[in-house]
Amino acid sequence: MLTSVGVPGAPSGKQPVTGSLTTAGMGDAFEPVTGRPFYVSAWKDGSESGECFHLCRSFDGGDTWLVVIDEGLPEIQVGTSKSYTSYEHGVVYAVKRLSSTGTIYYRISQ
Repeated sequence: MLTSVGVPGAPSGKQPVTGSLTTAGMGDAFEPVTGRPFYVSAWKDGSESGECFHLCRSFDGGDTWLVVIDEGLPEIQVGTSKSYTSYEHGVVYAVKRLSSTGTIYYRISQ
């Protein structure tokens, strides 16, 4: 399979970051290809809902995390999938869990 980074519709060549969080805290970091959309999803087992999480970004390799404000709100509802585009090279993104009830599963992909 050929990978053409930068060509619309072509694979980015980035491995998705997936994981789970059982307590409040940060997931693993993902560095998207600059200028291309990437996707953030978080969900819980069964019918659990009502929990929120933050998408955070770091400009220093993960030492300092800043919350991404989306549509005027920092929280993103668990059970949703959102798309974002980063226009700055070297910025990394991660999911931040706010509470610790049950398990949240997440995926960041491009």
